Amino acid sequence: MPARLGIGVVTGTQADAALARALGLRVASCGGIAGRAEDLAEELVDEQGVVALVSFGLAAGLSPALPAAAVLVASGVMPEQGGRPLVTDDVWRTNLLRSLPQALTGLVLGVERPLLSAAEKGELFAATTAVAADAESLGVAEVAARRALPCVVLRAICDPADADMPPAAFAALLRQGEPSLTAALRRPRDLPALMRTVRQVRQARAALAAALPVLADCLPHRAVRAAPP
Repeated sequence: MPARLGIGVVTGTQADAALARALGLRVASCGGIAGRAEDLAEELVDEQGVVALVSFGLAAGLSPALPAAAVLVASGVMPEQGGRPLVTDDVWRTNLLRSLPQALTGLVLGVERPLLSAAEKGELFAATTAVAADAESLGVAEVAARRALPCVVLRAICDPADADMPPAAFAALLRQGEPSLTAALRRPRDLPALMRTVRQVRQARAALAAALPVLADCLPHRAVRAAPP
């Protein structure tokens, strides 16, 4: 489908990238490196000719109102250092929210480090208006703004605001897409948190897989017309 070929998707993990590739979307995965997301979005535009950009994958919850597996269609992305948020495409976002009635909306905070503690997430929620955070969305939104391309952020919460994530779980999440319980052999006290994180990651990815098929159908008509044949 031409519309799908015109969509460039940037993810944080290869597991999330595989979901998008299965639908024929053009995908790049940055391994959770914030600066790399911006570079990959530029490459999708310059080398693959995409006419719309998506930040897709997992996110940390900042708002206590977002449980694990909550689907978020972000209203915009704000830098942690402050400044005006970069808004997502109004038409594409509105179409997605209509097609995904269970989805929530709100600002995403662009961060360059893992948010592993509930205390830090709580501090960021109190200091900003963001409801979730990830490492890729800000770079993708910046490229879309420079290139005047429609952009949306489609994320699912794998790490709610009230949960601590063991460092080993985060490292495994970036490396293989899901935390490994073998990390508990080195730190048995982390086992309950690791088991919870594994469950929440699986729930979040299932929610993403269910939401993804409507992405291209919701693309604004102006982008569909510009999509590659």
